[in-house]
Amino acid sequence: MSAEEIAGMTKKFTSPMDGQGFHGNGKKFMAIGCTDSLLRGKKGTGWCIASKFKSGFVVAFSDEAASVGNMTDAVEEMSGYLTTSGY
Repeated sequence: MSAEEIAGMTKKFTSPMDGQGFHGNGKKFMAIGCTDSLLRGKKGTGWCIASKFKSGFVVAFSDEAASVGNMTDAVEEMSGYLTTSGY
């Protein structure tokens, strides 16, 4: 991910609005189900899921029809682990 994409996602966490896009991995995703701690974006059959923790965020991408629920669970689990580990 580029520095601009990271900055854009960071800004999206502070102003989470569904329907507005964000960039990641060189693609623009339509924001779906965004909060101040979780971003979900869709592009075609692919997904971008990002979960924020104290000192950063975990991001996962899928280029094919993956289960967004499974992706979200995995990303949130990793974010939770990093949070409880002091990050």
